[in-house]
Amino acid sequence: MRIEGVELDLLAAQVGTPFYTYSATSLRHAYDRWRQAFADIGFGGDRHWTCFAVKANSALAVLRHLAMCGAGFDIISEGELQRVLAVGGDPGSIVFSGPGKTADALAQAVGAGVGLINVEVPQEIDVLASLARSAGRKLGIGLRLNPDLHPRTHPAIATGPRSTKFGLTPEEIDEVLDRGKALAGLEVKAIAVHIGSQIVDLEPLGAAAAVVGQWAEQIRDRGHPLRWIDLGGGLAIDYDESAAVPTPAELARHLRPHLEGWEGNLITEPGRVLAGPAGLLVIRVVAIRERPHRTLLICDAGMNALLRPALYGAPHQVSSVGGGGGRTKRYDVVGPLCEAGDVLAEGVELPEIEVGDLLAVGQVGAYGYVMSSEYNARPRPAQVWVEGDRWAVISPRQSLQQMMGDEMLAPWQE
Repeated sequence: MRIEGVELDLLAAQVGTPFYTYSATSLRHAYDRWRQAFADIGFGGDRHWTCFAVKANSALAVLRHLAMCGAGFDIISEGELQRVLAVGGDPGSIVFSGPGKTADALAQAVGAGVGLINVEVPQEIDVLASLARSAGRKLGIGLRLNPDLHPRTHPAIATGPRSTKFGLTPEEIDEVLDRGKALAGLEVKAIAVHIGSQIVDLEPLGAAAAVVGQWAEQIRDRGHPLRWIDLGGGLAIDYDESAAVPTPAELARHLRPHLEGWEGNLITEPGRVLAGPAGLLVIRVVAIRERPHRTLLICDAGMNALLRPALYGAPHQVSSVGGGGGRTKRYDVVGPLCEAGDVLAEGVELPEIEVGDLLAVGQVGAYGYVMSSEYNARPRPAQVWVEGDRWAVISPRQSLQQMMGDEMLAPWQE
């Protein structure tokens, strides 16, 4: 089993397990497909700004690769801002979203020259107006609308309903637009929406596009220099080949009727759909246990390395790195943690497995390593970047000393 031209068992021998590995070619092709899909409906060239959602995968090598492809970036923290700047990302191609921006984070964004700040809570207006006065220049902002739409996805990743913390209500947008004094120094350049993640049904995305399209016309009619519609991201990927998911081209064609007449520009913020298929998590079987009605493969990584199955009940394909034919058996793949819920996959059909065999968990390039932890004092996995037949460790597995980091005893405990 390979990732690009590199054998996974070779990587395991050199790097040790567990480790994440990412394919540069997969990431580049996914980015190109996304760009082309929107170019085909009339948003090519400078009319479409593709901003990778850094929250999906913030590895520096991933961000550098996408920056070299021409991507902008969607960030939600000053930490993500610093990562994008560290790899040479253009600050003018950054969109800063999220409902919990601190005054310090906003100041850093303004100081760095971030291209667009999407306001999600009314209080941000006053902070940004003050920063504009201090900087002596106008700042471009977007207004993120909460459209009260359910994207028909897992509730934990649904951001469109009115009950969530995300975005401004229509009443709040009206109030912001009416506060001329507070908007001094600010230019409303975008209307934004993002209703959730892992979305299979395109209808809610079309409805969201229709709503922001109507708002775009209203905001322009009220004298604001609106240039951008920001549609966010959220398109699903197929984690276990259990159902068909829309392609980027199908999404773009579905959105096209809702964008008719829009002569401005478009922002999209794909994350999972670009990075998810590019990643594998390689783990090793350390024990096999027979239990009533199930056989457990206990591995050297579980929910500490990949949280999604335990957190969302998310499915991921698991394969035997050694391949093999002949007899197969159904297994539950579990981790080593002191949690009964530490399960990566259930009922997986694999060739007969022995202790020491390697398994590969697929579609983990998004929301994998970024959500990993040191729970049970287990080191976070290594990360490996692969291009063709070349590979490099881009973050080593933590040592036990590194996990303790800057911790210290209270002075009176020494």
